[in-house]
Amino acid sequence: FMELLSNCGVFQKVSELILKQAGKASELVTTTKRTKKSTTNPYRIPQIKVDGLQSFLHELETLVPTLQQSRDEINQHQTVSFYPGLGELFTPGAKLICHPEGMEGTPLGCSCVQSWYTEELNTATAKIKRRFVLVIEFIISVGEELVFVAASDVYPEFHDTTRNIPIKDLTHRRLLPNLPEDEALLERLQLRGEFYASVATDSHYLQYHSESFFPILKGGWSNNAVRPLSKGGRVMIDVKRGILEGHIPVRGKSDGMSDTVKEAIKLFEQSKR
Repeated sequence: FMELLSNCGVFQKVSELILKQAGKASELVTTTKRTKKSTTNPYRIPQIKVDGLQSFLHELETLVPTLQQSRDEINQHQTVSFYPGLGELFTPGAKLICHPEGMEGTPLGCSCVQSWYTEELNTATAKIKRRFVLVIEFIISVGEELVFVAASDVYPEFHDTTRNIPIKDLTHRRLLPNLPEDEALLERLQLRGEFYASVATDSHYLQYHSESFFPILKGGWSNNAVRPLSKGGRVMIDVKRGILEGHIPVRGKSDGMSDTVKEAIKLFEQSKR
């Protein structure tokens, strides 16, 4: 259903309405006591029903058999076509990982918000240029609070549209269900995200173990040491103070996700003036 809304361009609005009602439901759960009276939905948790949706989806699958073929290629062969493969791989709500610049190979967890295909006619050559646009969402600290930010990435049409490419060669990789390694990675990302959320606002004085940090040598972040610190110690984490001192918590210089974080922090600071 959300994938259909994404293609219609109203995904964000519907999501906001659902989240608003979900917030009210969460508040009811924490502030009211459950009575013995049985009801199907006592906390008014938002539920969506679209009459005829399953029939509509079944008709789409019948008219476009390449949709199921693309999913089979993704699940069985770990390869993807440009169309409609990328659209079947990166569906709204899919959990993804990517590797922004400056993270030394450490994956970043994010979610797909929406995706679509575009076509542009080159009048000079009379050729059609096709692209796949992927919009992802992740959480960052702007010093005083945590916010969700969205960034878009574009996949140009494959050079050979008749051949699939391995999923591992894409900039983003979807965490597939029922794969033990992906489930373990998702669990690590969730634990890391929970810790980040607990220390990324306000100030925190924490103890750290050995090999937790790489010392920065002269010349800035590009000249960090090869080996981590051999001793533990204590560290003050204060993202807000760091931003005021001009230390933006990203190391990338030219990738879209790093630019998005910088712009989000800038806009947040401007909104307080």
